[in-house]
Amino acid sequence: MQFKYGQVRQYRYEIGDELIWAAAGIGDATAETAVVEGYACECPNCEFELGECEVLIACGRLIGVRPLTGRWDFRGDEYVENVDIDHEPRPEVQLARKAMRTWAKPADVPPGSGVAEQLSLMKSLACRQITCPTFARSWYDARRRSLDNGERVREPFERLLTRVFYDLADYPIDHSLRESGDITDEGLIDNVRDVLKELARL
Repeated sequence: MQFKYGQVRQYRYEIGDELIWAAAGIGDATAETAVVEGYACECPNCEFELGECEVLIACGRLIGVRPLTGRWDFRGDEYVENVDIDHEPRPEVQLARKAMRTWAKPADVPPGSGVAEQLSLMKSLACRQITCPTFARSWYDARRRSLDNGERVREPFERLLTRVFYDLADYPIDHSLRESGDITDEGLIDNVRDVLKELARL
């Protein structure tokens, strides 16, 4: 099954998986639901060919696939968003939908959430209350928890948190592995402070 939604990089998904997103992705990452045109190949086991299908997405997760119902015209865009998909997702996906949060600014984020922990860690690093390696490990853990909980933030909030994520990708937690061009501790602290200043303006 192939479809174009989210970050289009030929990722492999299973029902219940959360879609991967990027700045240049297709569709709206904050959409409550989406129906995407998909293309299925012949099954090598039963030789059944499904052909064109509807890929069902709720709260950023793949929840099902079914034959075309004819309810939507995909000749323009290959997807429709925020529509009644008339589909009962698996129980674990229903729980993910209930747990989903979407926030526009730091003031909207409730205590105890993964995003709240990310912000707290950033403030602690900016004040030099924690080391950069500790920040990196803890921030990754908080981000993972945020994704697992279905927490989501709107632009430009998301873009600013993504900047920290990309900075950490260029930061060697093990300093013995540092290479030319890697972000230094001071560079990471400065970048996080800049992000916090922009977040304060939201």
